[in-house]
Amino acid sequence: MGHRGMSLLETLLAGTLLTMVMGLVLSFLIPTFRNSSRGGLRVEMQQQASIAMERLVIDLEHGAPASVSVLPAPAGTDEVSGVAVQRMEGYTSSGAQVWETQLVIYYWLPKTRSFKREIWKNGMKPSLPVTLLDYHPAHITRQDLIDIINDGSSPEMSLARGVSKFSVDYPAPPNQQPYRIQLTLERAPIGQRTPEVLTLDRSITLRNLW
Repeated sequence: MGHRGMSLLETLLAGTLLTMVMGLVLSFLIPTFRNSSRGGLRVEMQQQASIAMERLVIDLEHGAPASVSVLPAPAGTDEVSGVAVQRMEGYTSSGAQVWETQLVIYYWLPKTRSFKREIWKNGMKPSLPVTLLDYHPAHITRQDLIDIINDGSSPEMSLARGVSKFSVDYPAPPNQQPYRIQLTLERAPIGQRTPEVLTLDRSITLRNLW
């Protein structure tokens, strides 16, 4: 005895039911996927920002107010800004401070929204009017910072991307402490317009004095 096939009405009803079921499933899965994507992005941003902030704080803690150069961008511009620190290496047998003959530089490039760390040592660019001494900390100017970045001879490391703000503020001399550091990352998940925004805000008082 043969089997009767599905009628046109049965086929339409089955198709409609299948469409409804798939619609219900998708209405549940799409928000779940979006939330998962946003959550994963936030975790990634948190990791990048935390590592970058921690490295900056550690380097600053090895400096002193006299060895830290804060180099903000001109107001209303999207030019590079940064902070450079000449870290203290230790003490001599007589108790005098000994300084590293290199600079650790952190800088933010608004045009590429990247945050980087770079090491500059004596002799990397002979035309740069900066000589680092092991017995006296040095300050660099904003132009020195730009020259070091553009030179490209010193190793650099990208710490974070999607950075929309980086600033280092401090009270006017003679106090010049504490330093307040703000780092903001802003990135949108794939296929979404609303960005995820994460801001870290730290205050630090340098123990070393000069």
